[in-house]
Amino acid sequence: MSSIRMIISFLWDLMLVGQSSEYFLIFSIKFSNSSNFDI
Repeated sequence: MSSIRMIISFLWDLMLVGQSSEYFLIFSIKFSNSSNFDI
């Protein structure tokens, strides 16, 4: 049970890191294109 939990958490971390960085880039590009806020 613990090994399965470790594998799931590891895959979850990889997915979160990969998707969050990708989505953050897309979101920041869309946000900067659709608004004139200076961040």
